[in-house]
Amino acid sequence: MTVLEVLQAYGGVSRACLSARTGMHDRAVRKEIERLRMDGYIIGNRQDGGGYFLIDENDREALDAQYRQMRRRALNILKQTTPLRRKIKELESRGEYGKLE
Repeated sequence: MTVLEVLQAYGGVSRACLSARTGMHDRAVRKEIERLRMDGYIIGNRQDGGGYFLIDENDREALDAQYRQMRRRALNILKQTTPLRRKIKELESRGEYGKLE
């Protein structure tokens, strides 16, 4: 079975379950989910461990909930870049950025 077929056949499916049912490694499952999302499939994931699932494109409540969840995660990741950006600027100002040690 493919990742898409498993998602279509079952409700919330963990990555471990997707790996087992498809024979794919965990990283390959994650990449396939990303590819499917980029191809337009609306795949949700539950933060409570309930796994991945297809969202009906007409289910406004589920679409909104998934959008908010993904947006929060993206903004949180972006916030974590602030210390990196500061360090890079500090190194650049000292003329040390790019030096090999």
